Amino acid sequence: MHLINVLNDFDIRAGDIEIWLEAYDAFWKNAQIFKFDGATIVYDLDTIKDLDAPAMVHDYEYQLLRNKGFIIYLRGKLKADANYGKNMRKVGITWLTAWSRVSLLVLSTPIWLLILISKGKVFKQNKFKYYSENHPNQ
Repeated sequence: MHLINVLNDFDIRAGDIEIWLEAYDAFWKNAQIFKFDGATIVYDLDTIKDLDAPAMVHDYEYQLLRNKGFIIYLRGKLKADANYGKNMRKVGITWLTAWSRVSLLVLSTPIWLLILISKGKVFKQNKFKYYSENHPNQ
């Protein structure tokens, strides 16, 4: 698989590759439900041939939180934001770029949560059937 080879080239550990592959598979198999568009607002960090891989994993982690309670969602969002920064660093994005984006995500959390709550999206069922079918205990 090309994606695995590229991730190995970035020295991403074998245990960490699974989430990257799950994210790729989920967006690929559910393209009609959720179109992955790279990092929202900013589109300049293609890391793997027209794919912003850290943003893909970040969006996937957000999607996994869709059917969780508010506190779990909030904790998970902040963890996903931190993972986003770590993943950007793993693929060679500069420290300043990675952590400035994470800082902005964290600072925008209260506004983002208000928007999601007003739209009723925080507690809705997860859109990704792929993940729930393959991880029935979660």
